[in-house]
Amino acid sequence: MLHRFLSIVFLVTSLAMVGCGGGGGGGGGASPAPEVPPADDPEDGEDFQDQPVIGVLQPVVLQSGGAQSTSVPASPVYATPTSYHIGYNARPSGTFSDAGNRNGIALREGTSDDVSSASDVVAYLENQVLPYDSYSGLVKFNQAPVVQIEGSATEKQRKLTEFAVKIVNTALPHDKRLRIASDYAYEAEGRIGVTFSAEPPPESDGKYNLGTASANFWYVDEVDPDTQLYRVAEAGAIWGKVTIYTSGFTGEFDSDRYKVAVLIHEILHAMGMLGHIPSSQFPNSVLTDTLVQLDGDSFLFEGIDRHALFAAYDRLPTGLQPSELTVESLGSWSSSSAHLLGEFQVRGGTARFGAAFANGLPQPWAYGPKPSQDLANNEAISGTVVWSGALVGYTPDEAKIVGEARLDIALQSLDGRLEFTDLEDFEGNRWDDGDLRYTVEVESNFFTRTGGDAGTVQGAFVGSGHEGMVGVLERQDLAAGFGGRRGQ
Repeated sequence: MLHRFLSIVFLVTSLAMVGCGGGGGGGGGASPAPEVPPADDPEDGEDFQDQPVIGVLQPVVLQSGGAQSTSVPASPVYATPTSYHIGYNARPSGTFSDAGNRNGIALREGTSDDVSSASDVVAYLENQVLPYDSYSGLVKFNQAPVVQIEGSATEKQRKLTEFAVKIVNTALPHDKRLRIASDYAYEAEGRIGVTFSAEPPPESDGKYNLGTASANFWYVDEVDPDTQLYRVAEAGAIWGKVTIYTSGFTGEFDSDRYKVAVLIHEILHAMGMLGHIPSSQFPNSVLTDTLVQLDGDSFLFEGIDRHALFAAYDRLPTGLQPSELTVESLGSWSSSSAHLLGEFQVRGGTARFGAAFANGLPQPWAYGPKPSQDLANNEAISGTVVWSGALVGYTPDEAKIVGEARLDIALQSLDGRLEFTDLEDFEGNRWDDGDLRYTVEVESNFFTRTGGDAGTVQGAFVGSGHEGMVGVLERQDLAAGFGGRRGQ
């Protein structure tokens, strides 16, 4: 029995505008595009704050020469006209009980029915394991894929790609999260190359495609006697490629939100999600074959897409055949998630932070109202400013962790330190050595980790006068939200 290599290119199955018509054209009786108000692209340096969902701080830095490096980017920041939202798109609802008070922050806990059912996940994944050409089985990377952005990409294109990667990562186990490479070596093992083309979008059936993707994987050179199909091999996906056709984004679809939606769609294809989802089955899926209208509350990657991707990468083996995909194959699966959260008032509204835990995946989040100006321009504060509050989160084995949070920022340099102390579980047992310490830097109204203990940190200042700060901490052993008030 031999293992051979197969490349599948998604031209017909790549994302297209409604009716698969793309750009300013289309044809063949394509349905008209939905009525969506036009949105101008933000200028560089604006952190996309005028866009409902884009809030990327740091561009990917491509290094020339030297050793290659890879890194897992921090959590995504969604910026709406009135608020910032960091990390997992949590909208916890249900009955939440008092979980005490930590460092002046009220804490709550409870459960929320916000996870797709096992039967829905199986129905979604059936589209991914159906036969393609002469092959069948679940395709996926067995190690964390590395995303490479072509060297000729603009800073804006790199930011959009990084933001798409951050969004996809919120649904993946920590050890399977996408990393960003510092170079571009197309067709390298374990890689997904992302390129941007100014060429006219390719046509299929008289309709234009905005993006294409290829997935390349090993198969077993032995025909299954029952299905007469070759099976995807256990080695999994080897490499993939995504191409975005920039000339196709015209008119009302010329916005960063749609570009990120297309990037997510094609990255999922390259990761092994080979099939399109019928819009009649899951109309809100980002993997339908039409570019759906994005409303102001859309986070681009919600519900079933997230839960099915997690199931594929956490619960199911590479090469799983259609007949083997059942509710039972997912193992123990819950349609609800546990939540820990903290909240406090700032000028402009309520700031909240927390973490959800479902089916083995901890997912931290934070949000609050936007300040009226950048932190550096706030003349009401000076010197070194301190925010203090709390942290709540989960370990991978669902232990509830709570602690105190303190952020010190020197306004002259916009550098500072972030400390989490007295970390313990809800039974009063110390977590690890009890504290985590980071150096951070501020850009606009956001702060990110520059050094210190392991993990990624993404935070934001909230409240019209920067009265609060919230953020997300992610490590292999802890996923948590945190927040606090500014001292007087």
